[in-house]
This record gives sequence, structure tokens and C-alpha cells, in this order.
Amino acid sequence: MSQRGTYSADPELTCPNIDLFNAHALGLVSNAPSTGRLHVEATRACRDRVDAKGADRSAYNDIESSADYDAMRRTLGVRQWNVFGISYGAHLALNYMRLHPKGIRSVGIDGILPPSIAGGAVTWKAACEGFDGLFKACAEQPACNTRYPNLKATFLRLVSELEAHPITTTVTVPVHPEPVKVVLDGGNLVTWLTSATHVAEGVPRSIDELAHGNPQRIAEQLAGGKYAPQAIGRVDSSTASSAASGPRTRAVPTSSGAGAARSRRSPARC
Repeated sequence: MSQRGTYSADPELTCPNIDLFNAHALGLVSNAPSTGRLHVEATRACRDRVDAKGADRSAYNDIESSADYDAMRRTLGVRQWNVFGISYGAHLALNYMRLHPKGIRSVGIDGILPPSIAGGAVTWKAACEGFDGLFKACAEQPACNTRYPNLKATFLRLVSELEAHPITTTVTVPVHPEPVKVVLDGGNLVTWLTSATHVAEGVPRSIDELAHGNPQRIAEQLAGGKYAPQAIGRVDSSTASSAASGPRTRAVPTSSGAGAARSRRSPARC
């Protein structure tokens, strides 16, 4: 079952213009004020589109989604079932368990976001913990540490360097017929890692390739997620975040320095 308003729900309250903005933003400096203004404009247009359909936005939340799942269980005649949630799904599962416990036989949760915590308040704390866990795992595995020594230091150096001097490359993705321009700056590199930790075994190689002047793998993964958002998941739009490992296609690099005006930000620190 898709949640209310998502891709296969009725009514569908998705905002294709947000997907288009996210794809277009790949070719923009992520931290530039002009990019922020475009993001606000796209978000406002999304809100207006949903309101124009007569939807009551207050009816699209965790409480209503929990009730929907329990209603589906009862409609199907299932006395009890097992619930599993990952990432935002863990947040929804905990709400569901609290509000409708009678129909639940067991609950499994992975990547926990408790209902008592606002997701936005812990986003970067959680990301930092994930980053550190990945870097620590590589350091403790002799084969990984030998092949990719000082992985965390390498990543932080790349974030600082790319924030000061972004690089631009072009990649191809299966769902888009034309080459895709990707600006890889410090912010986009951090954003990539928040998603890439879902396929952690490939992260050291991708970082190492970037450190040796090849941004293609990371750029392809960023583009793959932005140009195929429907493949990423079915979650409530108010808490959705893109996460995809992206394609493994070959692309011809056209890296060059991006000279766009930009706002400055301190290097990433955990």
C-alpha cells in the first residue's frame, strides 16, 4: 500500500516540479543563494499545486498513515501481522505500534528515528554517526585500511577542497537520454555520502577515485538518484529524502573548475 498522496495513491499529490528542480540542481552550486531561491520557488509551487487539488494537508501525517495501515489489516481480515520499518519506515512503525498495538504480532525496526524526536533536529548528528561508523569499519579491516588508508581524513579534505573549488563533469544515466551536468562541491559530496552509506561497501572505492581525480562514480550515483526519484521509495513527502546508489554506467569526463559565485561554508566536521 502506498501512503496517502504518494505515487500510486488516489489522489496522487506528488510534485513533479520538485523532482525537476532536484535534477536541475545537480548542475548548480549547492550552497549558492541563487540555488536556495530556486528551491524556495519550487517548494511554493508544490504547495500551491497540492492546495489547488483541494487536499487537506493536515490529513497527511504519521497518525493518519498509522490508521490507514491498521484499516488495511482489518479490511484484509488479518488478525495479526509482523511489521518491519527502515529509516522513515521505522518512525512510522513506532507510531503504528503505539497507536494500534492490537493487530501487531512483532515489530522489526532498522535505522531508528523515534517519534519523540523531530527528524530535522538530528539529521546531521545521525549522518555524522553513520559517516564515522563507516570510516571506523574500514580502518578496522586490514584489507580496506591498507587499500584506503586515512579514509576519513581523505573525505574531509575533499569536502574542503571541493567547497572552495567545485568541479564540473558530465555523466549519463539510463533514464535520461542526454548527458547530465553535475557540479560536485563540498555540499554535494556530503549529500552523496548520506545516501551512499546505504551501499557502504562501495564508498571507499568511490572516495579514492575522487581523490585521484575521477569524480565519475560519485557523479553518476548523484545523478541516478535525482533523475529516477520514483525508484527510491514510497514515503510521505513531508519527510522524504532521496537515497539511491545510482547507475554503474560509463561516462566520458569533462571535468573543469566551476567559477560560479558562491557562499562560503566551514569544512565538514563530525
